[in-house]
Amino acid sequence: MKRFPFLVILLFTTVFAHAADHIVINSGHTKPVNALMGDAKNNLLFTGDENGTVKIWDTAKNHLIKNLQISHLPIRYIAVNPVSSDIAVLVTDNLNTFKLSVWNWKKGVKKFTHRLSELPLSLTYSPKGTFIVYSKPDWNSLTFLDAEKGYRKQFLTGDTGIVSAVYVSASEKTLLLYTPSGTIQYWDLRTGNQKIAPIKTKGNLTSILFASNGAKMTGFYDNGIYLIDLVSGTILDTAEKKGIVGAAEDFLTGNTAFLSKSGGENFIDTYSIQGSTLIHTGTMKLSIEADKTGLVCSNNSVFFTSGEGVLYRSRVSSKTTTLFAKNIYGTILDLGLTNGRMLISSEKGFTLVHSDLLSSNTDSSLFTVTDYPVKENVPVGIVTSPDNYYYYRKDTSPGFLKQFSTNGFERTITEDFQSGINSISFSAGYFLSLEKNGRCTMIDQNTGETKFSYTSYGIQSISLIHSGNIIAGRNQTGLIKSPLLNINTSTEEVVPVRDSNILTFKVDYDPVTRILYSLGFEKKDSDLKTVLKAHRGKSLEITETLLTYPGEDSKASVIVDKNRSRVFTTLGFGGIHMLSWNGFTSLESSDHIPRKLFLHNNILASLNSDSTISLWDTSSGKLLMDFYIIKDGGWAAVGENGKVFASPSAKKYILNVQY
Repeated sequence: MKRFPFLVILLFTTVFAHAADHIVINSGHTKPVNALMGDAKNNLLFTGDENGTVKIWDTAKNHLIKNLQISHLPIRYIAVNPVSSDIAVLVTDNLNTFKLSVWNWKKGVKKFTHRLSELPLSLTYSPKGTFIVYSKPDWNSLTFLDAEKGYRKQFLTGDTGIVSAVYVSASEKTLLLYTPSGTIQYWDLRTGNQKIAPIKTKGNLTSILFASNGAKMTGFYDNGIYLIDLVSGTILDTAEKKGIVGAAEDFLTGNTAFLSKSGGENFIDTYSIQGSTLIHTGTMKLSIEADKTGLVCSNNSVFFTSGEGVLYRSRVSSKTTTLFAKNIYGTILDLGLTNGRMLISSEKGFTLVHSDLLSSNTDSSLFTVTDYPVKENVPVGIVTSPDNYYYYRKDTSPGFLKQFSTNGFERTITEDFQSGINSISFSAGYFLSLEKNGRCTMIDQNTGETKFSYTSYGIQSISLIHSGNIIAGRNQTGLIKSPLLNINTSTEEVVPVRDSNILTFKVDYDPVTRILYSLGFEKKDSDLKTVLKAHRGKSLEITETLLTYPGEDSKASVIVDKNRSRVFTTLGFGGIHMLSWNGFTSLESSDHIPRKLFLHNNILASLNSDSTISLWDTSSGKLLMDFYIIKDGGWAAVGENGKVFASPSAKKYILNVQY
């Protein structure tokens, strides 16, 4: 049965000449959002997700203006400097890593990083943007940081007790604190002394909001909203409301909004403060399950998030909720590179890209894309030989290996698989396959016959070495307590390779230098590290640790340039590191987190954590472009030189923004 392309497009090219312009793909988050913060003065919304990404939105124009990759760790807090383009972002693994970093979001530049011992209770900038203050669950609760340089500043002469909410006066002369024990404290920031004795008030309030003039605050406890006078601590008014999980103030109107969850339903309620009274101005039942991330309230709109990073805008006055942003990226499963071409496997099928850019010709405007369906309607992986593409079934069922063809005439290489396929690679005329049951096979490219087969539980990765043997990375399980096995494909003899890893999950071999490179986990005492190692010697018995990441990075990748004996790795989430004769260097950074690597000649591609693709010229280390598959059809490619290629259906998502 013939298979014909259903979309063939010769692309247009647009070059943006203005240096201040910035090209973005108007897409929402690919992971759940954990933090929202607004800048009402500039109509900006800041959102941070589980993938360590901060997105900055123009709420007046309803689109994205900046994508900032802060970390690979989840973002918990965002604070906005009220007088500059700086933001403070708190990321954490929710275990023992807590990092506060400050960024100039317009330039995409990190200014400093400050390590914390635990998750803070609050985080805010001072009104003039001169310092950052955060509180932690400790008797000496507050830490002050210089907003520009990050060094600690000592303002107070005494202990505050545990502080859960902080307000700094507009003059930055007075500090007002609320403690869960039920006290309000006033401190003089010039002398460091308390102005008056602590004022007793309602304790254990959450979702605290301070009025802009510092005279009143609202907070939630049990089943009620409390309005508190900050001078006397007196409860001025209460409003009955159950299950409040978030609150926000509209700094333009002075109104407050509360998100509540009760009886399986979600509500947004708005209130205004008139004198000593809370006035209920509106309520709205949401048809959408809102996250507990919180709210941003701006210009009579309430922003909240739901599910996998979808953002909504509600207007309580008109009782309307509209979609503000969602993830538009399609899921990319695998890719392969050959001369001037890239074949992509996605949920939609195959996408074949042909461009001189994929041969390091950055001046070319040739860019054609052809889409093909997957006849078998199953997820597939891709493997390349020097001249052809092949694809294999990529799920838990026993699979197949077929040659990809653009004219519909495909050749089945083999269907001799016993379980789902983990990976297939190509070397020296043979396909090297690894199945989920630990079976590894060598398959003749021309005949499809199995030359060799071996099965062992716990094998994670395999590579062919100069002797024709197979090196396998594995768990230290069973009778052989080694994370590496040398498998003789002639005699079937298996020899353990000495190494200290508890698990090796990725191996690749350089046949010129006869060095094996591996990624795995090493444990010393109770500390788990992910390590990149080089193994040398006749029996690969000489081991050198090249890179160490203090934690688990099981999705890291390593790939060897067998023509130039260079090694590329994504270990540590910090971009791509290249090892050559003169040591490690880093390739130009992108706005995405590189994960799985692919290499052909001088072109290196990364399948990123957000299901996008980035490509580099390894001879210069320069980023060539980012490539996107769009869920509802189409694709886009954005070059770092201002060149843009896109299908007609994707044009609406490509924005040229200025800030």
